[in-house]
Amino acid sequence: MVSGWTSWSSSALLLGNLASLDALAEEDENQPLLSSAPTGQPFLAAEPQALSTMTETPDSVRGISGHEPVYALLSGNWRGKGSYGLKFQFSLKYRLLNPDNAAHSVWWERFYLGYTQSSLMDLTTKSSPFHDSAYRPEVFWEQLPVVIFPRFKTFEGMRLGFGHESNGKASLDSRSINIAYVRPVFSGLLGNHGQVWSFSPKVYGYLEKSDNPDIADYRGYGDFEFQVSRKDSWAWSAMVRQGMKNHGSIRLDASYPFRGLLRNLNGSLYLQYFNGYGETILDYNRKQPSRVGFGLIVVR
Repeated sequence: MVSGWTSWSSSALLLGNLASLDALAEEDENQPLLSSAPTGQPFLAAEPQALSTMTETPDSVRGISGHEPVYALLSGNWRGKGSYGLKFQFSLKYRLLNPDNAAHSVWWERFYLGYTQSSLMDLTTKSSPFHDSAYRPEVFWEQLPVVIFPRFKTFEGMRLGFGHESNGKASLDSRSINIAYVRPVFSGLLGNHGQVWSFSPKVYGYLEKSDNPDIADYRGYGDFEFQVSRKDSWAWSAMVRQGMKNHGSIRLDASYPFRGLLRNLNGSLYLQYFNGYGETILDYNRKQPSRVGFGLIVVR
């Protein structure tokens, strides 16, 4: 229990740091329409996201910024009727090389290291153990933006990368995959009220999956994400995944910045719904009951 509480305390501290990073990034006058964060779009942040810093001192610029969504939520019914748990995720990316000219960086300045961790903590069992965690380091190359048709700026960017995912467990509970992936991003304005739509399919192939050789039957070869959002207002997103043997899953997300008495709280109110297989890599071949969670998201 001590080690689990230490892990959660460290993660909570990191959530606070990332909230500050997100606030700094939004002040950049070059920030594009879509902010960082599948289910937001994690790689549509400013280029290079104003080189977000861990402190405000000028000599501490480190090229670290938010990557995928960062959140913590209380979720119900993820192991059966009457059970509930805590789900949280933190995610960072690090730009290896600072460009001499951010507006015209060359291709070899666009390599990143990324790390994302997602965990489910069982609050209904004695000692509140972690049900599962997914550790996802990756290396990728990113091009922003990509303009094919200047009058129709729908192709916002492209990411190419290699990723690893595992849960750090042994024996029968061990899960591990290595993938190569490509992820284009398409987006555009929706109406005249500042809303933005985006579509970001992540298509991947398995380089290694011996711990779970049938994972493609449940995950398939792609995650398809859709989002409609407006800065300082609602963001709605959906992730759809279809396995090769008709095993699918869907995740729906909604978030809204805090207002009123909570206006000084960084982040947004966050609601999440999940149905299907593989909310965690341990359960990739198990269909859990539908789950609804609510909490705080600081990078969306």
